[in-house]
Amino acid sequence: MATKLLSDIVTGGSATSIAAIFTNPFEVLKTRLQVQGELSKAGHAVRYNGLVDCAVKMAREEGILSLQKGLYPGMAYQFFMNGARLGCYPSLKRMFGD
Repeated sequence: MATKLLSDIVTGGSATSIAAIFTNPFEVLKTRLQVQGELSKAGHAVRYNGLVDCAVKMAREEGILSLQKGLYPGMAYQFFMNGARLGCYPSLKRMFGD
């Protein structure tokens, strides 16, 4: 039972970590645009004109890998938080039934 639980947690954590590779660029872009919005209220100039413009400017000026900033902490977060949640679900379902 314990080995199945551990296996489910590792499988769930791996799945969510791999998903983070694909969703992280959107999180980076969203954060940039949100910060820009807050700074523009304080009188700072607007640098990005939407999601695509933000992605293109980041890739040109900072390199394509800038879209993956913060990937490793994001993967670790996904592994431990959602891996535990997704991993425990099948074991709890087996334990308590459908």
